[in-house]
Amino acid sequence: MPEQRQPLGRSLIDSLIAARWLLLVIALVVGVAVMPWAGQLTFDRSIETMFPPGGELVNNYRQLKETFGGNEIVMAVYQDDDLLAIDGEGIRRLRRMHDRLAAVPGVRAVLSLDQLLGGDGLDIVRDDHPSAYKLRELFAGYTHSSDGRVASLVCMLKPAGETSVPRHETIGDIRSIIGEQPGGMVAGEPAMVSEGFRLVEADGRKLATWSTVLLAITILLCLRSIRWVLIPIVVVQWTLLVTRATLVLAGVRLSMVSSMLTAIVTVVGVATVIHIAVRFQQARRAGLGPRESLADAARQLAVPIFWSCATDAVGFGSLLASDVTPVREFGLMMAVGALLVLPGVVLVVPGLALLRAGRGGAAVEDAPAISPEQLGPLMSRIERHRALFLVTLLVVVGLFGWGMNRLEIETDFTKNFRGGSRIVRAYEFVESRLGGAGVFDITLPAPARLDWNYMQRVLRLEQRLREEVVVLDERGEPTPGLTKVLSLADGVVAGSPVEINGLPLRIVRDSTARKGVELMHERIPAFVDALYFTPTDENETNSDGANTAAATRPARFRIMLRARERQPAAEKLSLIAQVDAIVRDELEQDAWAKDARLSPPDASADESPEGTLDQAIADRAHVTGYFVLLTNLIASLLEDQWTCFGIATLGIAVMMMLAFRSPTLAAAALVPNALPIIMVLGGMGWLGLKMNMGAAMIAAVSMGLSVDSSIHYISSFRRARRDGSTVVAAIVQTQRTVGPAVVFSTLALIVGFAVLVTSQFIPTVYFGVLVSLAMLGGLFGNLLVLPFLLLLVSPGDR
Repeated sequence: MPEQRQPLGRSLIDSLIAARWLLLVIALVVGVAVMPWAGQLTFDRSIETMFPPGGELVNNYRQLKETFGGNEIVMAVYQDDDLLAIDGEGIRRLRRMHDRLAAVPGVRAVLSLDQLLGGDGLDIVRDDHPSAYKLRELFAGYTHSSDGRVASLVCMLKPAGETSVPRHETIGDIRSIIGEQPGGMVAGEPAMVSEGFRLVEADGRKLATWSTVLLAITILLCLRSIRWVLIPIVVVQWTLLVTRATLVLAGVRLSMVSSMLTAIVTVVGVATVIHIAVRFQQARRAGLGPRESLADAARQLAVPIFWSCATDAVGFGSLLASDVTPVREFGLMMAVGALLVLPGVVLVVPGLALLRAGRGGAAVEDAPAISPEQLGPLMSRIERHRALFLVTLLVVVGLFGWGMNRLEIETDFTKNFRGGSRIVRAYEFVESRLGGAGVFDITLPAPARLDWNYMQRVLRLEQRLREEVVVLDERGEPTPGLTKVLSLADGVVAGSPVEINGLPLRIVRDSTARKGVELMHERIPAFVDALYFTPTDENETNSDGANTAAATRPARFRIMLRARERQPAAEKLSLIAQVDAIVRDELEQDAWAKDARLSPPDASADESPEGTLDQAIADRAHVTGYFVLLTNLIASLLEDQWTCFGIATLGIAVMMMLAFRSPTLAAAALVPNALPIIMVLGGMGWLGLKMNMGAAMIAAVSMGLSVDSSIHYISSFRRARRDGSTVVAAIVQTQRTVGPAVVFSTLALIVGFAVLVTSQFIPTVYFGVLVSLAMLGGLFGNLLVLPFLLLLVSPGDR
């Protein structure tokens, strides 16, 4: 702190201490006032918001939902050895389950085996019925297992805009009903996402409770002061309350990415208060009274605390550069939380620190568990082995830096849950008994009236998909990548009592195909509506009674695909790419172009590429769905991580140059903050751990988490240098004053985050472990690497 500003700083600090009771009252009033808003912070459970708005993935998925009235499908399955029994008891039991599930609020329709032939459903088990066997074969894997021992009820959920019932409540009701049957369970991507949000919310509550308990125990063991156990907890809780209220007023909602708001505010708040506690106790042991000790700590720490919180906010604010809305909102949340720690400290600490404090020296319980003198000798060891230390540092950076090249993305969403959890067991059951649990779709341009020629082209496309889309199995052998391909055309063929292609006249074939569509619509209307859309399907009319959307939304045809969810990222991405390539290849045929009212490529294509068939296909033939979104989810989060990390590094560097007015010191401070990131991500690469949501933003977040100690360290070092100490003496003194606070705060936070290891949601486990490792790396970086760099770059006497 510049000398000319010290009198003003002392005056302000003395005024704040004198007004400590008023500040406590203000903190209480503000906390009570914002409490109603703070309780209104809710989750945005939409998966689309996890992707950059306007991107192809999101646009295709939203078009699918808007065209076919929603796309979320949940499979409710149970075991029934008598499902296909000729006496019909299994079908009657299935019908009862169907009716109960169809009545669940939020369920649009339910497709089950008993509906395929209409009536009471019993004809579906008759082998003498002309269509029963073909329909059972066609829908095997959707409505039942191929061996007839597992029933599956495909629940199509209402779009969020059509129901006031939260999605997780609908899925919970489905799970409760199907759970009454033997082996009853629920699978499907909406169930996985809902389960993920449920666990994230539970983790938030768990972190708020148990981390507070563990932090209290750890701080008590380190500082041996109940007073300084209470103060950081109050500061953190007050900051969280005001932060949540601020976010509600700003219209921001939590997402699966931003669920760790409590963790971040805890890091900043606890670290800040522990620095004050350690300095306060050091002054008390030096014989100063409580008020003088607090004033001395405040004078030494006011500037570094301000720059720490401001730099935290800048580091976290780098996420505002992300294209993904929840990531931007996460950055905003953390920046707001980091800044609000400052008023929390100002309002709470003076009053609670001096509440009923005596006037004598330090109490026995104020003696810390770790003596500052234990940290001083580290500097002499570094000084004696400078060359070895430098070589070791370079080797570590090179080794872990190379490990970052080995990082892979985790796209199996079931890996976000612990093995043996109910959602993992459900997926294992569905994939083993019903085929793949990953559901996605192809949407195609279609004529306003279906004809047999169009259906034949669809059937040919489906056959190519079944035969040509391959992935490698566990033995490295090629195997079909799609476990099911199904469309309305398949249903028409299976339900027809005659061979449509053998009929003599085109008009007869077309009429028979359309009659088949009408018959299926009578039996399973919601299923047919979900597979084929024509403008006349919409009921919205204007004042003249004309259909308003019909003129703007073309006809679309949908092919439903199934694939195995539990497979490596490379296989999933390859599978999706193969499907997309086959679709594009098929739609380049002139017949498709005619149906879609598209013009084939012509000589003017080079001059007007937007008018080519290829561009039209890209605009109107889509491969989309939950399987596609979830496969690309982590890639979407990681896509701009390094951009945000670069902005965070630049922003923090600028803030430290403003704080220290020295580019050299700012550069030296960046190294111990970047080192933990390289070690964490590189270690993941060498260990073969894949990047999931918990690790996706660790680079930018870690920069904000580890910078505080560097600022406190350099501020103390510069103060000692201004007082006339040599470089080595200033570093040793800093180790003894700042070192204990860094050790205590890091230890307390690592113990606090240990509760996240018990989470059932693996990204939360990753986040807790990686944050702890980053803080541990920052501890070594600031106590070993930073003093070494200061020794190298500082001029003057050693």
